[in-house]
Amino acid sequence: MEGINKKYEIEIEVLTPLSIGAGAEKDWVRGIDFVVEKGKIYKLNIKKIAKARVDPTRLASCFASKNEGGVINLITREKLESVSDAVIPLPCDSQNDVKAFVKNQLNGKPILAGSSLKGAIRSILFTYLRSNETKEKDVFGSPDKGDEFMRFIKISDSEFEKTSLLNTKIFNLRQSKGQWVGGWKHSGNQTEGDFRPTGFNTLYESIMPGEKSYSSISILSNKVYSELKLDFRNYYNNEIISLRNKLIRNPYDTKAQLELKMFQSLLKKVDLKKDLVLNNQGNLNGLFQIINDHTKVYLEKEKKFFQTYSAKNSGKILDSIKKLLDKIPEDNSYCILKMSAGSGFHSITGDWQFSDYSINGLDRRRHVSRGMYNNRLSSKSRKIAVHKDHFDLMGFVKIALLKEQIKIDG
Repeated sequence: MEGINKKYEIEIEVLTPLSIGAGAEKDWVRGIDFVVEKGKIYKLNIKKIAKARVDPTRLASCFASKNEGGVINLITREKLESVSDAVIPLPCDSQNDVKAFVKNQLNGKPILAGSSLKGAIRSILFTYLRSNETKEKDVFGSPDKGDEFMRFIKISDSEFEKTSLLNTKIFNLRQSKGQWVGGWKHSGNQTEGDFRPTGFNTLYESIMPGEKSYSSISILSNKVYSELKLDFRNYYNNEIISLRNKLIRNPYDTKAQLELKMFQSLLKKVDLKKDLVLNNQGNLNGLFQIINDHTKVYLEKEKKFFQTYSAKNSGKILDSIKKLLDKIPEDNSYCILKMSAGSGFHSITGDWQFSDYSINGLDRRRHVSRGMYNNRLSSKSRKIAVHKDHFDLMGFVKIALLKEQIKIDG
């Protein structure tokens, strides 16, 4: 039964710079993985350096101390390009490591893993399906019981052609005359209203707006889900009866109490999940509507945030938000989704805790600068992509159905 899905071919277009981290161990370290010379990054290749007969002992000493100047002098400026895998224009100087994009190990091309896209959609569906639940297993089910709903949604990896280096800055809130105001973070303890491209900035290897790739989404067919729905409903009812009997014998069994609440929650979700499947017959409009509704609410809250807490160039961020809102289609023929690096606290949590993004305090209990709103952890900073004259929230993509024809797997 599992694996008999409706498969939809999709096109993914990057709308604002997208970065999917390859992990800290893959990040480019200055003075080891790359050097900067005359406004360009030289991504070094150790094998090519060895063939160029650079003294390995002295080179190792320079690497150990991240002595960038020493590395350049050993290789010599004339040979830098010949021992590098890539020579890339430096968008802005930074003292931080360059955040690397995850790559296909066979051909070195950047990939958007299906699991990353699915994770972003999962957070949105959790918000859509939940009522009072705060745990995913109370909404989706669990893998060990075989009723985890998200296993019926599968997304393939997609491959892009290239990445570029992107500068990012942190838009942060600070207090001025007892009021919260917007600013740009220029050091660990310095947030100012004026903008500078350097200082506490980070370079990301990113896929830039306009780049496209292709993938597929497979969702359980209506016929198969109708059968599963019957099984799930019977299964949940039987578990509820069993747990109620257990609690009659021992009313203080806390584990049984928690499991009873979980199965009662799951029983309420059965019809909602079926509607999600049914609304995608022949297209993905049902799923796209859920994503678009979520994105619209999120962007409206972000718009209000930047209107309330302004600083230099915050108007350009608002312009970018307006363009994204304008792109959301009324007919849900495609969807706009936020994902990956720079997603921020509110996107990662599914954004169900907050009606807006106001800040009225700091979390001083943990000695961190996390924002608070009505005694709940919130976020007072945003990672902003700065490229050319654009100031964008990161990671927005457009997903559109590529073909009307639907293939049946199984």
